[in-house]
Amino acid sequence: MLTFAALIGPYTYVSYILTGVAGFRSTLLPALLVVYGVGTFIGNMVGGRAADRSLDGSLLAFIVGLAVVLALFASLGQMLWVSLVALVLWGVLGYATAPGLQLRLMNHAKDAPTIGSSMNIAALNVGNAIGAWLCGIPLGSGGTNAQGALWIGAALAAAAAIVLLVSTKLERQSKPIKQS
Repeated sequence: MLTFAALIGPYTYVSYILTGVAGFRSTLLPALLVVYGVGTFIGNMVGGRAADRSLDGSLLAFIVGLAVVLALFASLGQMLWVSLVALVLWGVLGYATAPGLQLRLMNHAKDAPTIGSSMNIAALNVGNAIGAWLCGIPLGSGGTNAQGALWIGAALAAAAAIVLLVSTKLERQSKPIKQS
C-alpha cells in the first residue's frame, strides 16, 4: 500500500510537477507522459526478472531507489535534464515493484491465491487514494507547492522500505530451525 501511495500519489499531480517544478511548457506534457510510460513498461519487465532472482532484495532496491529519485526530483527538478531523467526513473523504479509485490503476496497466500491477489489490488488502490490525498495537501487551498508532493512521495517510499525490512526480518525469525 505504501509503495503505490509513494508512486501514484505524486503522479496524480504530475502536470503541476512538470510545469511548476521542472518548468516544462504545458504543450510538452503529452510527450513527457509518453516518456514516463516507457519507463513504466521497462520497470515492469525489469521488476519481474529481478523478483525471480532476489525477491526481497530487488523490492528493497526499487523502493529505496524510488524514494531517492523522488527526493532528487524535489530538490534538483528545476534543471530540465534532471527532471527528465527523474521522470523516467520514477516510472522504471515505481513499476519495477509491481511484479515483486504481487509475487511476495502470492508466496504468502498459497492456500488462497484468489483472495491474496484480490487483497493486493485492493491494497494498491487504497495506497493510490491515500497517496493522492497526502500529496495533494501541499497543493490544496490554492497552494502551489508541487515539490511538496514529491517529498511526501519520497517519505512514503521510505516508510514502505522500513515496512519491508521489518517484515522480512520477522519472517526470518518465525521460520523454524531445521534439525538434521
